[in-house]
Amino acid sequence: MMTSGVLYRSEVLFYIQNSMSSVPRDVMMSVLVGFYTDDEVAEAKNALFAVASSLEDPPELPRKRTRQGDGRQKADAGDLLNLWVTLDEAKSELPIFVAADIRRIPPATTSEADLCSLSVHVMEIKAQLKEMATSQSKLVDTVAKFNSSSQSGDFPPLAPQCTNSVLNNVQPQSRALTEVPVVHNTEDGSTSTYATAATRPARPTPPVRVKGSGNIAGLKTVPRRAICAAFVGRLSPDTTDVQLGEYLSEAGIKGVVCRRLKPKEGKTYKTAAFYVTCCAESRNEFYDEGLWPDGVELRDWVYYNK
Repeated sequence: MMTSGVLYRSEVLFYIQNSMSSVPRDVMMSVLVGFYTDDEVAEAKNALFAVASSLEDPPELPRKRTRQGDGRQKADAGDLLNLWVTLDEAKSELPIFVAADIRRIPPATTSEADLCSLSVHVMEIKAQLKEMATSQSKLVDTVAKFNSSSQSGDFPPLAPQCTNSVLNNVQPQSRALTEVPVVHNTEDGSTSTYATAATRPARPTPPVRVKGSGNIAGLKTVPRRAICAAFVGRLSPDTTDVQLGEYLSEAGIKGVVCRRLKPKEGKTYKTAAFYVTCCAESRNEFYDEGLWPDGVELRDWVYYNK
């Protein structure tokens, strides 16, 4: 419905103009019949027909009838609403209807449509709250299971990223130790894991109870070999362990052992990573950043008990 900006006083038409789009027709009929008098409804009907007849390009209007008898007010209210709908569908330009006596404006009431709409919204909110409660319960269960599994040793820990400490006097034992997954940053910003048989210890290493001190003929011991062990990453993918070993040996590093780490099955990466060890006496040279190409990452290698 378009308005012309011209003000026209009519409390009945003011109510219709402001309620037609939000109040059901049967509710408006009840208000027009129950709140307004017969004369008020009839005057509003005559006023709206007069306005419609004065339009420059009026639509085809319903016939104006003079109602009489006991059902006059209801019939006039029906004629009034039908005419309003006709003008509204034709997008006719009507004046702005105003009310001078607010006592003749029906109080706002809650219709059945409003209650139905409110009920639908409440049901939607209840469903959303139920879904949120279910999701929260699942999250709590997941965190509890994770904490329980972490305490029992079911999840392997990740190796430290980069520490300043040097692992000295470490003796790898193939039967007692296993390598831990090492996180390696790829060139595209993602992370990859080079690993073999990674497990977390179920119990700590038993303490050494006795260290022999006697000189027994025919029995010899193998002295502990102090080494430095490190993860070396972000090298060119065409680098081999032989090339890396020869380079370190030529640089004066003693006891060099290099082994290229393999990505997980089905994964390919743009960089190469190695497990490198050397004698502890070469640790100063081994951990000298000038020994390594720009961008290479060197991290301490960590061993855990099975």
